[in-house]
Amino acid sequence: MKRTNRSQILLRVLDCINRDDCDDYEGYLIFGGTLDNLLDRALGEEPKHPSDQLKRAMEITKGVKEAVSDIVTAKGRLSAQRRASLHKPSEPPATKGFDRLRRAGASGIVSALADSPDAEISDGPLVENSVDALDAYFAKEVLGKLPRIVNRVCKLDSLDIQGIPNERVKHCFGEAHRCWLYGFNVASAVLCRAIIESALEELIKLHEQTPSVPRPIPGGAPRDSKLKALIERAKEKRILTEDGAACAESVKKAGNAAAHPDYNPPLFKALSQGDRLAEVLANTRQVLRELYGQVESR
Repeated sequence: MKRTNRSQILLRVLDCINRDDCDDYEGYLIFGGTLDNLLDRALGEEPKHPSDQLKRAMEITKGVKEAVSDIVTAKGRLSAQRRASLHKPSEPPATKGFDRLRRAGASGIVSALADSPDAEISDGPLVENSVDALDAYFAKEVLGKLPRIVNRVCKLDSLDIQGIPNERVKHCFGEAHRCWLYGFNVASAVLCRAIIESALEELIKLHEQTPSVPRPIPGGAPRDSKLKALIERAKEKRILTEDGAACAESVKKAGNAAAHPDYNPPLFKALSQGDRLAEVLANTRQVLRELYGQVESR
């Protein structure tokens, strides 16, 4: 028997909650019906050959519940877009339940439910029903990402580096990976660049036993010159190998493109779509292996 993963189970449970299709009975939660429904099924009291009228009634009931669930989620999406997005909410709610209702010939119910939820969402303070809609939307969005998150984590190897003293590097490393896991690709690339710059600055100071850092390379772009100088100095001092320096340079370019889309528009597009993020993270991890692996050996 194929095992259903957690996200699939939770999405089905969430859909029942959104449809108000659950029952709380003395410490037990029953989803997809009531205790009476469950007992009737167990006792075989449901009609073995339901009439066409009963079939139509069951189809309409299921369609209404599906439509209500989708409308609640759509309200949350529109409310979230108004508060946290520059995209103007314009799309009508996608409701599978409407198709089921149309097949059952319940056009009047479709018309009653099909009004856009947009008019019911104000830009003012959140009220209980809009909080509930936001909860429904974000719960479904997070659960929908869960299989991809697990798949991406499984592809990462262990980074066996102990005792990194730089708290900023450790903090940004964790955030960069979480951004990648949840699909915040541009932010992940910017953080990877910050990791490389902070780590190189620390290691060069340690090797040269001086509080100063390399000066920006003359003629370089302000956002580019400091990190470029750090990479060159690390290569000169053999803190980084040629391959390590190439990895750092690649991360630098990705971070610049992410923070400044005009720097390299094609690269920014590739990063925003996630096409290059795995490479950026791999290069970042390789640079850290070289930098802090050397620290451990001294």
